[in-house]
Amino acid sequence: LWIALGIVVALASIGVLQRVGGAAVYRLTGRLSYYDIWSGGKAPSLMLNHNALGHVCVLGGLLAVGLALAFSGRRSRRLLLAALVCLAGLVVSASRESWLAMALALPAGALVTGSRRLWKVALATVVVLAVGAVAVYFTSPFLRAEAARRGAGVLEGWHWYRLGYSGWAYRGEYRVCVSLKSLEVCRDHMLLGTGPGRFGGQVAMVYQSPVYETYRFLPLRGEYHPLDVFWSRLLAESGLIGTAFYLAALFVAARAHLVARKAAEPLLRGLAIGGLMSVVAVVAIGAFAPALEDPLVAVPFWAWAGLTWSLWHRRTATREA
Repeated sequence: LWIALGIVVALASIGVLQRVGGAAVYRLTGRLSYYDIWSGGKAPSLMLNHNALGHVCVLGGLLAVGLALAFSGRRSRRLLLAALVCLAGLVVSASRESWLAMALALPAGALVTGSRRLWKVALATVVVLAVGAVAVYFTSPFLRAEAARRGAGVLEGWHWYRLGYSGWAYRGEYRVCVSLKSLEVCRDHMLLGTGPGRFGGQVAMVYQSPVYETYRFLPLRGEYHPLDVFWSRLLAESGLIGTAFYLAALFVAARAHLVARKAAEPLLRGLAIGGLMSVVAVVAIGAFAPALEDPLVAVPFWAWAGLTWSLWHRRTATREA
């Protein structure tokens, strides 16, 4: 866990250095082209893009907060410091879906656990995110223009869905467009969906699924891309039955954290508290990103739930013995 958290802290730190140092640091980290795309407004660290940095900072930050609440003394302070670095990386990533995920996850965790300390952490984090969001966007003319364009695009999404889509000019409507298209696909494959790997994911893109042409799915810049909405992809590919099974698995993961949140062992209790918040976070991220199809999110999320479940059942078996 320390190694995983250390990697996230290192990535977050590099992101902060990119934002502060500008083009020179981007060049040193081999990401100068990304600086040019966003005029230095969105820090990707060493990740594929800024959203990927935001996602790992959310999970790393929630892990650090959960463990910090369970432990005490020097270890707790070190974990809170790690959480602060993750928060800084999250701010400079300018990943709005990640900001939202963190802003929802911490209060949800405080509500479930009833922890006053967690409520304080949640309130402070939301304030930092709000101030950071204003600072990141309003100090960059490029990002201000992008936010205005995409905000207007959401309102016009239904209109552009009917007329069609091409190029970067209406990138803001793309999620609206693909969500509506996914519902159209789901309507015709209500129970079982199109089948795994047939629509919206990486597999469908690589193997050129015929579903895209059948439904006149409009590509982005001439190419099909994985949908930036995990839940609509899941519904279209798996139908109501497959989605129900997936949500059942998600419920089991959440229940594992919920049951273990009052464990006596600090490690298990910290994992459970942070894990509960991670469930809320990935559900939120899934509304704007591939999330649980992305190994950067899916692997740590499910491994986290499995670790909590395993430790809890080992504890129960030892106690019964």
